Amino acid sequence: MLKKQEYIQTVYRPYPPFPASLLFKGSTNQLDNKLFLGQEFSLKNILISEGTWFYTKAELDKVTELLFNFWIEPKNFYSVEKLFRQREENLIIASTENFDSFCQAYISYTPALLFVWRLEKPVGEKLKQLFLTQLSPGQTNDIMNQLNSPIEDNFYKLMEYDLATTKNLAKHVKKFEWINSRYGQQKPYTLEEAQTNLDKIKTNYLTNQQQKKSALQESVNQAKKILGQENSHLIDVLQYVLYYRTQRSDVLAKAQYLAIPMLKELAHSKKITYQELLHCTQFEIEAGLPSNSILQNRMKDHATILEDGIIRCDTWEESKKIKIFLTEKINQINQITGSIAFKGVASGQAKIVNDPKDYQSFKPGNILITKMITPNMISIMKLASAFVTDEGGITCHAAIISRELGIPCIIGTKHATKIFKDGDLVEVDATNGIVKKLSNQH
Repeated sequence: MLKKQEYIQTVYRPYPPFPASLLFKGSTNQLDNKLFLGQEFSLKNILISEGTWFYTKAELDKVTELLFNFWIEPKNFYSVEKLFRQREENLIIASTENFDSFCQAYISYTPALLFVWRLEKPVGEKLKQLFLTQLSPGQTNDIMNQLNSPIEDNFYKLMEYDLATTKNLAKHVKKFEWINSRYGQQKPYTLEEAQTNLDKIKTNYLTNQQQKKSALQESVNQAKKILGQENSHLIDVLQYVLYYRTQRSDVLAKAQYLAIPMLKELAHSKKITYQELLHCTQFEIEAGLPSNSILQNRMKDHATILEDGIIRCDTWEESKKIKIFLTEKINQINQITGSIAFKGVASGQAKIVNDPKDYQSFKPGNILITKMITPNMISIMKLASAFVTDEGGITCHAAIISRELGIPCIIGTKHATKIFKDGDLVEVDATNGIVKKLSNQH
């Protein structure tokens, strides 16, 4: 059973035991982590229960402190940025090579997933302090809001550009066939989906996007001028965090998708299914598989745990104990609060989206309520009257897309998906950060 310590609920990322074990192994590599933190340190306590990640508060606080102190030095930041891009390329290449190469490249990419997101709050606060020395509070808020979208394009944006300009839809689909696949699942992007998306693209799409990018670049240049040479690189740090929060997850998704043929072949050689392979840890795949009954139980219910640097996977009774250990009592309330990603007020019927199968029943005007927003939700996001998420900060995907689409959005509510139900009439007051139930319309 877990030791009693303060665990912090963070993000919903339902990695099965195999990729989770690679990430856990990477988190404990103190020497490698030094390249990104400035000194040797490792995360030795992480767990994934029902797809949600939990860290210990002490370790998260330490990582945040080390990251910020290291990355605010320009030479360190630009060195780390270059290293992440190299490892990103290495991982994509290794995905089509062999099992050992793939595992090592995946492990080496771990700091991108586990560290970058922790910079959002301290960098944002530092920039706000610096702007306030020269601007009014209102002007500071305006310029911070203008900066909260990335200039560099993520994969989902590159996919839209490619779709808007392609003369060969089949080639476009092949290029982005992995875009819907997450956490080792194989859900290829299809011609039908591409055609549907193409039909929705407005004729002035490219012009509008270029105008937005030009306006953002102007805001970045203005902000750097205000800060002066000594602190201007902090704008680059913020922009990188905005860009890489989505990029790092997409890189892992693409790598895992490209590795599927190799992993299926490995599973076949071990006389198990691909899904069973995903529910083994790296060590088990290399040293000896669990019994068939254990694997079947894991696919129904499990928790993947890193405790004191040791990786294990618990099922059934032990997994249930962990859920109880982590459960936070939620009162039956009709109103919750969160952080404002894009201001505005909207009301409509709630639609809880936990899986792609929920997309089919999403209707125009629905309030999209989800644990997290991923790039493949873009089709239903454009139909929604507002977004509400359990997790996220100002640099998360939901926040960025809400600003691009001009749709009210409240993030980081923690419990919206548990408090509201499909059909509830909900008001999203993204001017004051409040989500409340108006009535129940089941």
